Amino acid sequence: MVRVVIGGGMSGLVCAIASAKCGHSVILLEQNSRVGKKLSATGNGKCNLYNVAPQGCYNDNQFVQGLLARYSVDDVKQFFNSIGIFTYADSIGRAYPITDNANSVVDCLRSVASKLGVAIFNQTALAVRPNKDGTYAVTTNVHTHLCNEVVLACGSGSQANLPSLSQIVPQSYFTSTSPSLVPIKISNMPKMVNGLRLKTTVKLLQDGQAVCSRDGEVQFKDYGLSGICIMDLSAHIARNHVAGRNHTYQIEMDLCPRLSEAQLIDELTNRILQGVPTSQLFYGILHNKVAELVMSFGKTEVANIVKLIKNCTFTVDRLLGYEMSQVTAGGIKTDLLSSNMQLPNGVYAVGEVLNVDGNCGGYNLLFATISALCTLPQTNKETILSK
Repeated sequence: MVRVVIGGGMSGLVCAIASAKCGHSVILLEQNSRVGKKLSATGNGKCNLYNVAPQGCYNDNQFVQGLLARYSVDDVKQFFNSIGIFTYADSIGRAYPITDNANSVVDCLRSVASKLGVAIFNQTALAVRPNKDGTYAVTTNVHTHLCNEVVLACGSGSQANLPSLSQIVPQSYFTSTSPSLVPIKISNMPKMVNGLRLKTTVKLLQDGQAVCSRDGEVQFKDYGLSGICIMDLSAHIARNHVAGRNHTYQIEMDLCPRLSEAQLIDELTNRILQGVPTSQLFYGILHNKVAELVMSFGKTEVANIVKLIKNCTFTVDRLLGYEMSQVTAGGIKTDLLSSNMQLPNGVYAVGEVLNVDGNCGGYNLLFATISALCTLPQTNKETILSK
């Protein structure tokens, strides 16, 4: 049995290794010069491999839970252990390699694939053609590979060049797409806060109503806002774009989360009564850049100043592009897939090429892994998880 895997990211490498463990002859096609290139940069170089609590963190939670019923988080941990990758989880469930180094993960994946006889080619898949005998011909920019099965694991256009898929799967299989887990461009972003980092609570307002919130560090950029909490909010916007739902959005944040509204009112009122000049009014309370932002609004009443501090809003212009995004929302429709990730045209599809996206925190690499494992019969599970 010859299996061609198109794409050498996490889902492609896991699929190739698991398939080879089960006795398949595997050909792995990767358009980049080396497999695992994008994976090397994940998690700020630490590689957040999975999350120990994946419930409720995807756009299609029901579909993902179905896969997790076949390969649990513990199974994923065991699979990684079987190929020499050992992990630990932090206080919020994010699992990392014990090396805290993404390159060590890629090294293990490449090494094991090589030992198992996976043939890796630096080629771009251009077309897949079914033959009359039930086999497939996969044409690349260099060669045509004959095989029994084809697995599409080429990811998306996020931080990578997406190969043309029109000759591999029909366009009708796809939803629309949007960059997700991406910084947000803000209309008329105040320049004085550029470079500021602030730990706070942020809310996404949709048509004026709060729809989700996150705690974390916000990074203020000249174009808008970034940081993990902002990227998680971007996923809500991206999923609405994919579904064709148009709304207006604002980001609301607390510029002084460690003091309550009452405490701020008391402190500012006392300072004003003591004759503290406006330029010194926020000393010890706000970062200087935040103080400059607050003063730029020209508020004079204490109640209005405090309201601005505790509920400062920024109008969303748009999401930034695919080159800045961690994942892509949208993709191949999951309702077309059989239980073993096979499409109606016979090609298997796994990972980010599917219409499944998760929040920040290891959820997307977890999905890439379990979807790849699910392309193989459940009867092979013990073999797949063994050393």
